[in-house]
Amino acid sequence: MARAAMQAFGVDPDTSDPERVIRVVGALAALAVLTLAAHAEDQTTAWGPLIVATCSDALGHRRPGASPSHSDQVEA
Repeated sequence: MARAAMQAFGVDPDTSDPERVIRVVGALAALAVLTLAAHAEDQTTAWGPLIVATCSDALGHRRPGASPSHSDQVEA
């Protein structure tokens, strides 16, 4: 795990809340995989907003009007 990337989100894997760590790792993984897939499919421009929305959702920042996945879910 790249500590510098985690620090950019204010996360220390050793001391931060596990939910926050998992959300940040999930967002970073989604960003990496989706960016590579978009490039491979020549869809970088078309998929860009969807990739951003997916990563924001992973961090707990839902789009306006999106239904929550869990009522007890907190924003990261």
